[in-house]
Amino acid sequence: MRAGQLISAGLARALVLKPKILLLDEPLSNLDAKLRVRMRDEIRRIQQQFQITTIYVTHDQEEALTMADRIAVMQRGAIEQLGSAVEIYEEPHTPFVADFIGSSNFFRGTIERSNGCAHMRVGDIRFGRRASAPPHHPRPRLPRSERGELNR
Repeated sequence: MRAGQLISAGLARALVLKPKILLLDEPLSNLDAKLRVRMRDEIRRIQQQFQITTIYVTHDQEEALTMADRIAVMQRGAIEQLGSAVEIYEEPHTPFVADFIGSSNFFRGTIERSNGCAHMRVGDIRFGRRASAPPHHPRPRLPRSERGELNR
């Protein structure tokens, strides 16, 4: 049997038992890139068709971001952040999560309020921030590189 067929057969054997939860531990780690994408789509289709909760363990960030409704990023056995792919990518809570999921710039500053808006001050530079952020609260700011903008 080919690798993709082995994975499909393993899923079929598991699903015939009608489990409430399906645990997949790095099921695609030994596949080439093209087959990985095809099998990723197949696993997602099966998961949705059978409406089965699936715990999918992977070290592949792209797999996690494209397959999951919710993601738990773990470090040394502890959950660093739990959320949707968009939440984890756009608002990483820790430098580890930011670095693990994608490329980030790391700044440390203070949240300040002015004119009804909250901003993060890093030296003489101010970054926009949600109005719900607590004032004068030091927190690492982890903006994505593609969100950066320099104005004169």
